Amino acid sequence: ADSAFALTGNNPDLIKFLQDGGTNTSGTLLMLALTGLVVLSIVPWIRRWFFDIWLFLHIALAVCVIVFCLMHEVGAVVVVAVWWAVDVALRYLVMAGCRYPTTATLRKLPTNDVVEISFRKPESFDYNSGQFVQIAIPSLSVLQFHPISISSAPHEEYVTLHIRALGGWTKKLVALAEKRQAQGHNTTEITVFVEGPYGSASIDIDNEERYKTVLLVSGGIGVTHCQSVGKGLLHEKAMGRSLRKVRFVWTVRDLSLAEEIPPLASNESHHHHHASPSNLVVPNVGRGSSAFDNNRTPGRLVHDSDSHDSETGLNIANGLVPSVSTDIANIDIYCSRNSDGRKAFIDTPLACNLHNKRPDLDSILESLKKEAIENGESSVAVFGCGPSGLINSLKNACRKHSDPVIGCGGVVFDVHTEIFEF
Repeated sequence: ADSAFALTGNNPDLIKFLQDGGTNTSGTLLMLALTGLVVLSIVPWIRRWFFDIWLFLHIALAVCVIVFCLMHEVGAVVVVAVWWAVDVALRYLVMAGCRYPTTATLRKLPTNDVVEISFRKPESFDYNSGQFVQIAIPSLSVLQFHPISISSAPHEEYVTLHIRALGGWTKKLVALAEKRQAQGHNTTEITVFVEGPYGSASIDIDNEERYKTVLLVSGGIGVTHCQSVGKGLLHEKAMGRSLRKVRFVWTVRDLSLAEEIPPLASNESHHHHHASPSNLVVPNVGRGSSAFDNNRTPGRLVHDSDSHDSETGLNIANGLVPSVSTDIANIDIYCSRNSDGRKAFIDTPLACNLHNKRPDLDSILESLKKEAIENGESSVAVFGCGPSGLINSLKNACRKHSDPVIGCGGVVFDVHTEIFEF
C-alpha cells in the first residue's frame, strides 16, 4: 500500500509494483518459488519421467523459499529451516550412514529389466508389511534417494527390494547390474544408503477380528507391495491369527516376471539356491501340476486353469515358508500376453492358477462377498498396487459391491491402494 504503483496509488502498475522496493521484490520472488513448488507437485508426469530434475528443482526451490522469507523479514522461517536441517541430518547421516547396513547384494533378474537388492535385516531395522524405503546408490549418485517398496515381509531374514527400469535412475541401476553380470558376477556387493521405512496402510489390517478375508490385487512390478502384505499375513496365520482367506490376484503382461518373483514365496529361498533336494518336502500338488528342473530350484509347473483341471496342493520349499492350507491362500496369475498358452514354472510354496486373460474383478469380489456373508463377516480388506487403470477399476468394483449399510448382513470392501507410476 506504500508503493506509488499500488492500486491505491497515483499510477497503478502491477509489474512495477511487484519490483518496487526490497519488500515487494522479495515477496514476488517468494510467490514465484512457492508457485514453482506447487506446479512441480501437481503435474504427475514431471516427477514420473524426470524424477532427477524434479527432485533437484524441489530442493532448490525450497532453499529459495527460506532465503526469500528472510529477505521478506519473515524470521520465523529460521525455525522451519533448522528443523528441516536436523531432519535431513538424522535421516541421511545417522540413519542411512550409520544405523542401517551400507552393503547390499545386487542381482539382475534374467528378464523384464528388473533387479533385486537385498541385505540381511539388522535388529535396528523395524518395518511393517507394505512400507517403503528411500535408497541411494553412491555408484550412481550419492545425493539421489529414491522411494522403493519393500517386497519382503517383516519376519524374513533378508530385506528385499525389486526395482524395474522405468526412469533414468532405475535404468542406470539395471545397466550397472548387467555390467557386473557381464563380468561373470550373477550377484555383486554394492554400497547403498537406506533410510526409512515410511508409509502405512489406510485400513487397520492388524484388526484380525474385523478382517478375516483379504484380497491382494497387483499389476506388474506393483506386486512388491502385495508380496510384503501377503507374506506377512500368512506368517501371522501360522503364528495363530484368525485368518480365513488370502486371495492373491496378479496381472502381468508376460509370465517371465511371475517366474522371477514367485508370489508369496519366502525370499530366503533365493539365498539358498544350493540346498540339497533331500531337504525338500513336496506333498501331492495335483494331477500333472508339479515339475522339477535341474537348472532351477524346485517349484510348480502351472497350467492355464481355464483349460486344465488341476487340484490344489501344497509345496513347501526348504521349510522356509510356514505350512498354510491352500484353503487359506489362493493365487491367481492373469497373463494378457500368453497367446501361445505356454506353461509357467513358478517357484512358490502354494498352488497357483494361471489365466490367459485379464481378471474379472466383479466376479472375484462377488465370490468373496458371498463367502464373507456365509461366514458371518461384514468387512473385507483390499490392497491394490499397480498402474492407475487397474487401481481405478479395483476401486470402482469395490464401491459397486460394497453394501451401503454396515451391520445389516452386508459386506463392505475397505480399500488401500498404491499407484507405482509415481
